[in-house]
Amino acid sequence: MQLTDIKIRHRIALLTSVAIVSFVISLIINDQTGKDNALRLNGLQNQLYPALNLVTINQGLLLQLDQTIQSAITTGEEDSLDIAEGMVKQITENLNELTVLLPSEANDAEQLNRDLAIYHSNARNLAAEFIKDDVDFSKIQTQAADNAKRYQILVKQFATKKQGFAQQFEQQIQTTLASTEQAEYSVMLVGLIATIVMIIVGFLVNRSIISTIDNVTQSLRNISQGEGDLR
Repeated sequence: MQLTDIKIRHRIALLTSVAIVSFVISLIINDQTGKDNALRLNGLQNQLYPALNLVTINQGLLLQLDQTIQSAITTGEEDSLDIAEGMVKQITENLNELTVLLPSEANDAEQLNRDLAIYHSNARNLAAEFIKDDVDFSKIQTQAADNAKRYQILVKQFATKKQGFAQQFEQQIQTTLASTEQAEYSVMLVGLIATIVMIIVGFLVNRSIISTIDNVTQSLRNISQGEGDLR
């Protein structure tokens, strides 16, 4: 089937259809990209960023916790132990809030809470022993060393958690930027292809219309010369 077999209005409609289809495809690409980016940015704002903030605060509190306990041992002030207990409570609350933001972190948060509770309980008991006048260093030396190792493990776990969230945050930002660039590229590609197709189709339609007009002109000329088929 050739273009000359199609009515002229249908040929023009074909050219218009190419433009409409390319426009619709561009809208679909932009709409889908916009939805994906909005969903991703919403997750960053409402989940990942608050989670990163919580683990950053917890890391700082954990460092302060050890310093506060050491201060209680050095100065002999038991009030510092109460301050340390408040820090532990705040870390626990932050971990619980983290599980609300990201339910997938529930198991890790629960394990961190257990490890933190064990460390704090041992540290408080050791600090209380040091504060006593008749402290038995030979008795608590091994316990102190074990609890120091436990603390270093906690520090590493909290640092790893913070680094993981920071990497996720950066990755989501990069993914959003890459998605936007890909959408722009896709729209440009669709526009380029549509332009090429419209030029080709336009040329063919134009040539077919001219051919049709030439045929009609030739038929009228033949009729005017008495050689046309009047049927």
